[in-house]
Amino acid sequence: MLNLENLFLHFLIIIMPVFLYHGFFGKLNHFPNNRQNQFHRFLLLAVAAILSMTFPVASVDGVSYDFRSLVIIFAFLYCGRNYAFLLVLLTCTVRLLLGGKVLQLSLIIVPFYYMLPFLLSYFWSSFSKKKKYFSAILIGSVSMAFFYLVTFIFNFNRDNGTVLPEPPFSNLLIGVLCYIVILLVMIFYEEYMVENTLMRIQIENSEKMNVVSELAASVAHEVRNPLTVVRGFIQLIEKDDKSTTSKEYMQLVLSELSRAEAIISDYLNLARQNTEKRETFLVSNLMKDVMNVMKSFSNMNSVDLTYSIVRECELNGDVSKLKQVFYNLIKNAVESIDHSNGLVMIIVSQTRGNALIEIADNGIGMDTQQLDRIGEPFYTQKETGTGLGVMVTRSIIQSHHGSIEYESEPGKGTKVLITFPLHRTETNETAGSLN
Repeated sequence: MLNLENLFLHFLIIIMPVFLYHGFFGKLNHFPNNRQNQFHRFLLLAVAAILSMTFPVASVDGVSYDFRSLVIIFAFLYCGRNYAFLLVLLTCTVRLLLGGKVLQLSLIIVPFYYMLPFLLSYFWSSFSKKKKYFSAILIGSVSMAFFYLVTFIFNFNRDNGTVLPEPPFSNLLIGVLCYIVILLVMIFYEEYMVENTLMRIQIENSEKMNVVSELAASVAHEVRNPLTVVRGFIQLIEKDDKSTTSKEYMQLVLSELSRAEAIISDYLNLARQNTEKRETFLVSNLMKDVMNVMKSFSNMNSVDLTYSIVRECELNGDVSKLKQVFYNLIKNAVESIDHSNGLVMIIVSQTRGNALIEIADNGIGMDTQQLDRIGEPFYTQKETGTGLGVMVTRSIIQSHHGSIEYESEPGKGTKVLITFPLHRTETNETAGSLN
């Protein structure tokens, strides 16, 4: 009979990595694909797996039963396949060190036991919540069915060399239910915390946008008018004054006025986000227009700019504002490259009923702290930047019910992932490139 105390302790050990990760690391940022975040999650899962083996849920005739496989399944689904395989290797090593009965059998069945989670890991991020819960039930049921099938096959008479004790039916039923319930709880809490983190980020971004937009609406026009007057008089003085030194000063004043007007224009763009002219269009046509404009800018900076349409998408939105989004993002990508082999790639595809546009560069990249600050007013890594372009970009994307995420690593470049809801489902697949 299963010991309820051991079962409850085992449940706490298995669920611990999910709670600790979101309690300590998940609050810092939300970049689940970041290597540092994945490594933190792997360490927590590794500790849980070892504790699970050290304090098994039950022990029958010298054979220990634990749920460490749940930790590995969760690693396949949320931590990445590389870390999951590393966790499998770690648990097998610990199993060898602990020894015990049926050691060889437990190692032989490992590749078959994790085959389904491994296959589902390729599609997991694109699954809806309901599909994930259904898949979790499927994984738990198949895993336990396979385990008990192996137990039945190798459960010979003790006199002839029994390798596995026969589990009572009550234990079998309780074990299956507990296995599936724990996996569902892990996935439920993970999805719940991710949703809450995304909601928190959206609220913070919305508050930032409201503050800056209100400031833009109240100040921008009042500041721009006197700047225009000053510029006009400076130009008149420059024409009349023949002094070379004065002309240099005038040029300096005019350049600073241009910079001030650029900042005011960014503020005005934030204040005008509510005015949109929506129409239906193909992403390929939008990208061709964007590429025609940005190609000269990338050539001037010695950066190769390419794009590929993996699957055609039809959207509904304000074309001029969406062009502004890609102008800003491509310009940032090109300017982030400080070497001669610069490359910016744009890939258009579909995922989960959305259009997915990826903009990847091989520039200087960003660390976790810099990623956290993207979108803050006046935060920029460029000497002449204002940081408002990113806020304008994010505001336009959100007004089109889209999303934007950044993946980056110092020295290896940055990838920007933009999603927009499709106007209708397209089945035609096309590909193109512009060099």
